Amino acid sequence: MKIDFDEFEEITFYGLRKLNFHALNTDESLLRARLGYEMYRRMGVIASRAVHGQLVVNGTLLGLFIVVEQIDESFTAARFPNGGLGNLY
Repeated sequence: MKIDFDEFEEITFYGLRKLNFHALNTDESLLRARLGYEMYRRMGVIASRAVHGQLVVNGTLLGLFIVVEQIDESFTAARFPNGGLGNLY
């Protein structure tokens, strides 16, 4: 699932325009994805920030997810010296 904060007007959530909610259906440990992001960052590789989160919609708990930062212009502008200009592969 993805939440888009600026769908209709230019708003952000702590500087982020989108958040991704990755389901943990196939990860019995509930840790693999988050540990992977952390491992890349500690090795000096630019990676999204991630945190565990419970998703509740209209009072209904949908479960535990990994909330992952969207890779977009805000992401590249914050992490690359040229302000995120150019292509990211």
